[in-house]
Amino acid sequence: MKFVCARVLRGCAAGLASLLAMVAVLVCTQVAHAQAVPPKVQLSPAVRAALQSPALTDPERAALRLRHGTWDEGDLTTPADRARAALAIADFASAALADPAAPAAVRAEALIASGRPQDALALVEKATDSRGVLMRALALDALGRTADGTAAALAAKEAGEQNGATRDEQMDAIEATALLARLQGRPSRDWQSMLDALAKLRDADQLDPRPRLLEGRLLVQKDRFEDGVAALQETLGRNLRSGEALHLLGRVAVQTFDFDGARQAAIHLRAINGAHPQAVLLDAECALQSRDAAAAIAVLDPFLTRFPEQREALALRAAADGMLFDMTALAGRLAELDRLMPGSPLGPYEAGRFLALARQYEEASAALGEAAKRAPGWSAPVAELGLLEMQAGRDAEALAALRLAVSLDAFDQRAGHSLTLAEALADWKHFDGKHFVVRCKPGIDEALAAWMPAALDAMHGDITDWLGHVPGRPTIIELHPDHKSLAVRITGMPWIHTIAASTGPLIALEAPREGAPQLHLGMYDWQEVLRHEYVHTVTLEQTRNRIPHWFTEALATHLETRPRSWDSVQLLAQAFDSNTLFDLESINLAFVRPKKKTDRTQAYTQGAWMVEFIEKEWGRAAILKLLALYRDGTVEATAFADVLHVDRAEFMKRFEKFAEADLRSWGMLAEPSMAMMVEEVRAETGAADGAVEIDAARLEALLAKHPAHPDLLELWLRRQLKGDAAPDARALERLAAYSALRPIDPWPHRVLAKAALAAGDSAAAVPHLQVLDSYSDNDANFAMELARIERGRKNLALALEHATKAARIRAYDPAAREFVAAIAVEAGDLQTARLHIQALTLLEPTVARHRQRLAKVDEMIAKLPVQ
Repeated sequence: MKFVCARVLRGCAAGLASLLAMVAVLVCTQVAHAQAVPPKVQLSPAVRAALQSPALTDPERAALRLRHGTWDEGDLTTPADRARAALAIADFASAALADPAAPAAVRAEALIASGRPQDALALVEKATDSRGVLMRALALDALGRTADGTAAALAAKEAGEQNGATRDEQMDAIEATALLARLQGRPSRDWQSMLDALAKLRDADQLDPRPRLLEGRLLVQKDRFEDGVAALQETLGRNLRSGEALHLLGRVAVQTFDFDGARQAAIHLRAINGAHPQAVLLDAECALQSRDAAAAIAVLDPFLTRFPEQREALALRAAADGMLFDMTALAGRLAELDRLMPGSPLGPYEAGRFLALARQYEEASAALGEAAKRAPGWSAPVAELGLLEMQAGRDAEALAALRLAVSLDAFDQRAGHSLTLAEALADWKHFDGKHFVVRCKPGIDEALAAWMPAALDAMHGDITDWLGHVPGRPTIIELHPDHKSLAVRITGMPWIHTIAASTGPLIALEAPREGAPQLHLGMYDWQEVLRHEYVHTVTLEQTRNRIPHWFTEALATHLETRPRSWDSVQLLAQAFDSNTLFDLESINLAFVRPKKKTDRTQAYTQGAWMVEFIEKEWGRAAILKLLALYRDGTVEATAFADVLHVDRAEFMKRFEKFAEADLRSWGMLAEPSMAMMVEEVRAETGAADGAVEIDAARLEALLAKHPAHPDLLELWLRRQLKGDAAPDARALERLAAYSALRPIDPWPHRVLAKAALAAGDSAAAVPHLQVLDSYSDNDANFAMELARIERGRKNLALALEHATKAARIRAYDPAAREFVAAIAVEAGDLQTARLHIQALTLLEPTVARHRQRLAKVDEMIAKLPVQ
């Protein structure tokens, strides 16, 4: 799954949870994904019962305890048992794995896993047993000897498919077949044959963990996570120390952005072995997936000191260099891998998929192309390349790569979903503007797509002028009919929850419609959402996609037209008061690895606040200089020192002073605090610990002492206006006072607008409705009311402006479209009227009056003088 910016709705009345949320990526709707890694690993009741069977002899019980991962030292009575136990917990330094009396295949497997395939090959070069031959194939593959590895894998496959083959030999053959799928390409039917064979083996011995482990491995490789997770969890119920099952479950968690689950898997692995290699590899992949290359390097470098030629670690280390945009170091590490395993696709593949995550599309495309060239029968790099090209908006290249990927492997679920969408996109309608190309599925969505280009072209200049950069090609806007289609577009899988995402040159968004929750996330102001996403498009191109995560989100939020919401102000005040404002390290992690539910919301709004601080303190030119440095690959700490002439610690110190001043001007740090006043009342009244009642008389006394205290005024007003009571003269006076002291709270405007409208004084309601409307992006009622008032006052230009916003939010509502069309006619804006009447013919195709009105408007337009 690629990193994307994702943004959800926020309204003035919305809770904190609905302010803003990621993209790139909340994959959360399927229980199997959200709970891939179990919080506790425990044996299945059936295995527990089998181990306790009184019919077992002591040697039989010891053998079962080894198979099910519950052994102790007393169960390990032979060199083979001790070696298998050491391998099971990845204790590669164990003397048992150096014992010549232990099986050569077991010792070889440990050597391959620790990065010593040449030594492994020496042990199994003459092996004739299926396991030994399979280990020979894996060792040869790790040495880059593809032809020899293929021959060995074919021999292991053949041996396990002979009549009379044991269970383990049959499973060795299945592992060999899976290896051949990468080494030489295998027909898709082999994949199903492997699953069918594993099902028979599983059913023949319900307690054997190995068939389930292999089944889970195969399913996860094909992105069939739900079934794969089930198989792997069943494996753990049959083998408490299955490191591979935990590692695979952790990788599912990483790929679905469940970083807490990945960390839990690493904890389980370290409970098996405090220095478990797979825990380190999982930590590294988790860090890379969250775009924290420095954290990946911090765990990989010590690991590579212990295992300097461990292939997977070397590939991930190369990818970390790529994510730091150090392409020279990346090339050096890939060359080192090529020395160890000439011609292997592993290094280019890992580097390519993580470069794609970092939106380094050209470099990622080259790396994945190289991986595909080296392993032409392997579908994974081709599938990643197809997904990359989709995100880059290169449809023809994406279609070619995805078709090839699916032809190589019809069971790759993510590639299959993406190919289905890519083929459908070829038939979508296009609506071209100067700076944008909007496309949608033919049908009702054309009612919105046709509107977008002109509106977005008008917005384009605001963004590009501010940022000082114009994208080199038109931005593609894709209007997807529902959020399943959107999720496939941006992740390749149908279970992400967001309404819009920018991958750089392409912005995809879900149609702003109400409907079944499994299809639609509701109405919203699509223009405001696309404004936010377009800032990403501009800044990503401007910096070659090297802008720090928090900074692109901060700029996008800063350049929205809405004021800072009341909910976000409360969150910022709480963070300031509790000394939990993010620093420049933790704000990036808050987007990808939030520790609490409000972290992402705080990261968005605090980031925008920090950009505001930079602009006020150093000017917009400083922001543009930072962007230029990021384009050149300069790290943030250096860029801040060069441009702002402060280190990051000093920046935060100065920002906190700025933040305090803002919060005071917003009425959020009133003194004395309510807590102090409560304690005063407690001391005066002798009240016990806990809540303290402030009755009406005491509240009036406090207000007399602190007449300009916003918290006291709000408390008085809330009591006075309880139950929607109409404000009297005194309440009106105090509402005005409270609003002046705390100008960012829209609540007084709601009360005052309602009171004015109830009194029939629409003119008095207008300024309050305007404030409420400025906060709203998913509620058209304020804009509709303003449009009605201004229409009645013959302010048709203003009426049209408000009606247009209402129609943006309710783009699929015929009443809203008819309303704005009528005002447009009255205002003499016939082209706008025509746009919405044309939309009505799509929204209500059976209503004859829309076609009649369209014909009438066309007549009127034809009579206009040619300009």
